[in-house]
Amino acid sequence: MKLAGSIEIERPIDEVFVFVADATNDPAWCERVRWCRQAKGDAPAVGTRYEAMHKPSGYPFAHIRSIEVLEHDPPRFVRWRQVDHLATFDIAYELELTPNGTRLIQRDEIRWRLPGMGAIGGRIVGRHIGQQHLELKRLLEVQAG
Repeated sequence: MKLAGSIEIERPIDEVFVFVADATNDPAWCERVRWCRQAKGDAPAVGTRYEAMHKPSGYPFAHIRSIEVLEHDPPRFVRWRQVDHLATFDIAYELELTPNGTRLIQRDEIRWRLPGMGAIGGRIVGRHIGQQHLELKRLLEVQAG
């Protein structure tokens, strides 16, 4: 399953990249992430690993999700693989300059482990992408003001 979304953020591309490329910032803009800690590596870079406590919408239990940085090309691109018992999520953030700041484009490829999760999970995750983009925009633009 493939999903995508984008948003324009009125902040410099370097600033947006530094924030989204560090998974320890995820709890600030993703309500489903309770906490995230770096498990391997010194800074966001290829091979860096994280662990996050994740509580998906409609799922009764929080659980650990492992996260690995697969590609890291500042300030334009970062790709993660996030794995838990529900699915494997390959998530890419592409950033481009705009006249007013930065466009963040998110592309997700999800491989569900649970039968029947495609349709339901796709709707939930698709809605979630939009919500987290709005929160990221609010957070970065308010911090600047």
